[in-house]
Amino acid sequence: MLPVHITDKLEEYFLEKEFAIVEADGTILLQEKSQEGKAELHCNLHEDSIVFLKPEHKVLPYLDTQKPGATACADAFIFKRQKESEKFDLHIFEFKRSVDTTKYSKIKHQFE
Repeated sequence: MLPVHITDKLEEYFLEKEFAIVEADGTILLQEKSQEGKAELHCNLHEDSIVFLKPEHKVLPYLDTQKPGATACADAFIFKRQKESEKFDLHIFEFKRSVDTTKYSKIKHQFE
């Protein structure tokens, strides 16, 4: 179970459909519906986790749109709580049907 101060902040700052709290040994379905990256991934999470769904809808509007990748965002983020700790491991998901050199140059900017 996640600490109450974390769940309170999530509920304060995000809409219910923008994140999910998955308890230890729970499952969540991550989906990308665009044609470029259409995919489904069933994630079995062994620790309490926070999943941010469709984070591309939360990109900050004041980012420099002239810089390559500044407004691009991965498809999902999972913060998995470390056992017996207040620390979290971050997992970033970017769905693509295939990756060639053109797509890769765009994708790599999302992780800078």
